[in-house]
Amino acid sequence: MIRSIIGALVGREIDRRDGSGGIKGAAIGMIAVRMLSRMGPLGLVLGGGYVAKKAYDRHKAEKAMRDSRLAGRVEGQGIPLEP
Repeated sequence: MIRSIIGALVGREIDRRDGSGGIKGAAIGMIAVRMLSRMGPLGLVLGGGYVAKKAYDRHKAEKAMRDSRLAGRVEGQGIPLEP
C-alpha cells in the first residue's frame, strides 16, 4: 500500500514538471516504484525522501511568494497579484 502511494506521488511530481499531464507520469511513477521496491526498504526510503523534498521545496516557494506579496502591500510598492 505504501508503495502505491509513493508511486502516485512520484508520478504526480513528474506530471507537474513537464506540465502536459496524462499517462506519462503514472507510467514513470509505476516503473520508478517497482525499481525502488526491488531495492528493499532502502528504495522505499529513497522514494519517500524524494517526495518529501519536493513537498518541502514547494512549501518554501509558496511561503516566499506569499511573503514577497505581503511586503509589497505593506510598503506600497508593486502591484499585488492574486493567486
